[in-house]
Amino acid sequence: LQETGVHFHEPGLEGELLFGNGQALDLAFLAVAVLVLIGASLLWWTLLGSERVFVRVNSIATWIVDRLGRRLRPLRDLAVEGSLRSVRSQTRAGINRLPALVLGSLVAQTFAAAILFVSLHAVAGDVALTVVDFGRIFFLTRVLSSLVPTPGGLGALDAGLSASLVAAGVDASAALAGILVFRLATFVLPIVTGVVCWFLFAWARRSTPTRSGALGRAVRPEAAVPDGADAAETPAADRGADDLPVAVG
Repeated sequence: LQETGVHFHEPGLEGELLFGNGQALDLAFLAVAVLVLIGASLLWWTLLGSERVFVRVNSIATWIVDRLGRRLRPLRDLAVEGSLRSVRSQTRAGINRLPALVLGSLVAQTFAAAILFVSLHAVAGDVALTVVDFGRIFFLTRVLSSLVPTPGGLGALDAGLSASLVAAGVDASAALAGILVFRLATFVLPIVTGVVCWFLFAWARRSTPTRSGALGRAVRPEAAVPDGADAAETPAADRGADDLPVAVG
């Protein structure tokens, strides 16, 4: 590149070279999205539709549970096949609501992109990056990071966003600070909120008497005696202490 006279000392030039060709980036994004969609569709179609695959997965899961059950008592009575069939049936039912799931995922990812965009502007002020270019960077990195099996794309999404934003001309310190704020809002705060809600729920359950406990403390009603029945016909267990016969010496 130095022989051709192209130097990387001007800010934002790297981003122009990498992201200036919007058509190529859109085609790359479309290709990656199609590949991911095809791979996920084949995977779920095989897992949910093939009985042979289900039998194989069930045998592997049963073997693992049997080995772990020797050390973990709660796993000894686990019905592996019944649990797997229940999960498969519920997943099949969820596929029937596929449009709603896709719409919900699209809304969630859009809000996540908006949080990162606002975070970058909050820590760096004016970022020389249009909304369209930022959307390309975020969603392409999001799709690629979904291939890495980490919770919420932790690590992979952060590294990908940092490299992409810096390559697009964003200052490295500003990009890192914006991503940290983004992770604080989308990863740390939900965990903290969930833990607090869990403790509140557990405290509410302990402070509220259960139905079985309330029934156990209820007073047992007296056995009803039919009208006209003789007291002698009433069992001794249902009569009071004063009705019991007394032996005369």
